[in-house]
Amino acid sequence: MLWAIFVGGSVAAEVAVRVVPRIGEAWGKGDEKRTLGLTRVFTLSMASYWLRSLDSQLKRSPEKRRAEREAAITTLLTAFDSYSERNVQQVLNMDLQFNVDESGPDMIYHALLLAQAVEACGGQPSGISWATLSFPMRDAVDVETSGLEISFDLLDIGVITHVLARGVQGMFDTYEAPETP
Repeated sequence: MLWAIFVGGSVAAEVAVRVVPRIGEAWGKGDEKRTLGLTRVFTLSMASYWLRSLDSQLKRSPEKRRAEREAAITTLLTAFDSYSERNVQQVLNMDLQFNVDESGPDMIYHALLLAQAVEACGGQPSGISWATLSFPMRDAVDVETSGLEISFDLLDIGVITHVLARGVQGMFDTYEAPETP
């Protein structure tokens, strides 16, 4: 399972550098730090897709679902050598936003993910103070009230949607691939 999530994150990161102009510009010639940062951003995003898939298959209490999310996120952050309670909370908040956005037309999650990806590549810091944000944000009014200045460019959002779809495909293809002897 974890391997599949890592593969999905790596696929999404690679596609993002090629097709998202803002990420490609921030990427420049790339280096190990940018590779790890961008792969981390998209791997954690793939975890949200994976966990949503589990949610649709298994009936569990909200407490059990949260514990599973915390355990998966802790494991992934530890693998990227970036575990901290603050980082766990930030990823849990993004996961909450991901699940709220999926039930409605707003793409706040995608805009926040784009900001994270650009920052991970060494691009212009978004100025987002993650610790002070209130999640979930349900609409543009919540975003405006929070003081965020993020891009809601529909082209950017559409391309990020494509990037995530490619990552999800890579993740589930890897998970479903038969083991070789």
